[in-house]
Amino acid sequence: AALAREEAGLAADVAERDELNETFEATATLRTMAEELRQKVGEGERRMGERRRQVELYERLCTLRDARLEEASKRGLDAEARMALAGAKLAVARQELREGRAAADAGAHALAAAQRGLRLSQLAKRAV
Repeated sequence: AALAREEAGLAADVAERDELNETFEATATLRTMAEELRQKVGEGERRMGERRRQVELYERLCTLRDARLEEASKRGLDAEARMALAGAKLAVARQELREGRAAADAGAHALAAAQRGLRLSQLAKRAV
């Protein structure tokens, strides 16, 4: 009877040890799985960080391009304004040229008339 109790106690100890070994193995397996999941989560977070940086980079590029387009538009407007101003200056210069030609023509006519008057005056003096 004592031997049977000892065998039963040993069998219970063996069963408890087997259960503890299974629990230990299951715990080790769960720890391995948890570590693999942490690595996958870390990889996912790293990829998300890269994606965020790419999105931020694209947003900055878009902002720069918008600024460049706006600046180019302003330069285009400035160029149009400069061209309009140059056109106006050209019109003024042409008008001044026309007026200058007219004044020069009038001056030439006046000079010719004065020269004729001088000749006539000289002729009249000689005649007297």
